Amino acid sequence: MGIIEVLSNNISWRKYNGKIDGRVLNNKHNYYSKIGVYEELYKSNLQQYLKNDYNTKMNILSIDSTFIENKNGMETVGRNIYYKNKQGKKITAIVDSLGTPLIVDISAGNHHDCKLFDNVSDQIDSFNNLITKPITKPITKPIVKPITKPITKPITKPITKPITKPITKPIVKPYFLADKGYDSKKIRTILEEKMYIPIIPKRKTKTNKTSLNKNEINVYKKRIIVENFFAWLKRYSKIDRIYEKTDLSYNGLVLLASSLIIFNRI
Repeated sequence: MGIIEVLSNNISWRKYNGKIDGRVLNNKHNYYSKIGVYEELYKSNLQQYLKNDYNTKMNILSIDSTFIENKNGMETVGRNIYYKNKQGKKITAIVDSLGTPLIVDISAGNHHDCKLFDNVSDQIDSFNNLITKPITKPITKPIVKPITKPITKPITKPITKPITKPITKPIVKPYFLADKGYDSKKIRTILEEKMYIPIIPKRKTKTNKTSLNKNEINVYKKRIIVENFFAWLKRYSKIDRIYEKTDLSYNGLVLLASSLIIFNRI
């Protein structure tokens, strides 16, 4: 609970007043991050969350990244000219239709969104394999009812149930939503190969003035859910600014916060 209290209220480890000294609590947090406790917690919560209503949750996926300003961080930070030339990190997240984080990646803040997509593209396959699996019903064997009463009339046909053919529902491709920062032929090709329907608006040029049709616009409006996730994530004040000196410590806090968001939905 002490680590969650520090995470939620942005308390300095040294100034934490609890049953455990703040410096000892910080050492425990770094140890948990090093041995992968937060990563395992995140994976177990996500696995439990996806057990129910999987197809509904995974029908629409959205991706985006947010810039986190650096204060005391000394590792993997970059200067971003689009955020007043400040140094920081970027958190890239892929969320489901309810805004639950499926993939979270942290990198330097001076990378473009298109390049950050490569860091998470390989991890999409774990969800894609389950989505494209067809739903089938097994063939039922003919059932012949035994005759117990004496035969009074000749029986010409056995009483059987008809064989039901396997029912395969058409595979409905899920949507993958992203903003103009991910406008790239390479990204669209990767998503189509992974059986997604990419809805990414194109950058406006002299030859290209319209990018999405009406149906795509209605679906694209649901991309706001990834922005909501970043708002929920930044409610944990220790995430909104980088006060941790090492990547290990900060990444552990991000995984812990993401795990808490998933846990509240199980």
